[in-house]
Amino acid sequence: MLHAAFSERPCIDLPEHRAREIAAAVKRLGNLQLLPSQENLEKEGMPFEAWITSRNAAYRGGHLIEDEADLWTTKMLPEFVRSREWLIRQKLLALTPRTVQGNAHRNFERTVP
Repeated sequence: MLHAAFSERPCIDLPEHRAREIAAAVKRLGNLQLLPSQENLEKEGMPFEAWITSRNAAYRGGHLIEDEADLWTTKMLPEFVRSREWLIRQKLLALTPRTVQGNAHRNFERTVP
């Protein structure tokens, strides 16, 4: 979701360890989203915060984006990614037969470091 160029130029006013954490989150599964080409072009020209707030709750829900605006900033990207990965796991578990869910659910418990 955040443009990969962020990893090259993180926010200047952040401690180095936080900038590295944010840069690492750019390449995680929870930061990826398949978009139609026109929407991808529109998104590329906008700051993430402006783009995400231009989407309604139904869009965010359909794309497994938590409806918590405090997560929609560059500085909160690691938390945004963890939250979205948790939602993705929950969606996958819901699609998994119950016989497999018992074992899989234990491995995908929500944890926030």
